[in-house]
Amino acid sequence: MIIICCLTDCAAAITLAYEKPEADLMLRPPRNIKKDRLVDTKLIFHAYFFFGLYQCFLSFTMAFWYMQRKGIPFTAMWLKFGNYDPQYDADYINETANTASSIYFVTLVIM
Repeated sequence: MIIICCLTDCAAAITLAYEKPEADLMLRPPRNIKKDRLVDTKLIFHAYFFFGLYQCFLSFTMAFWYMQRKGIPFTAMWLKFGNYDPQYDADYINETANTASSIYFVTLVIM
């Protein structure tokens, strides 16, 4: 989680630090808080329901693809809640799931 915060927050902070200042900022009147919204429903829908679901789907796809390549199919984990079939070793599934969780977060940060 620290790496996620450092990679996502530091990049935004560096770009804001090197942004050119606006010359007429103090000459403009304040914005109307009822009309000039910084965030509206269109932005929230676009950010959370379009990009958010897209990123979540692709991150899960990468994690489960990794597990599939390691010999654990999606059906071995689907609605099992820790009660795996006897043909799969629970320790191996947990170890692979931990690595897949890291792959999920790295994919999320890169996206």
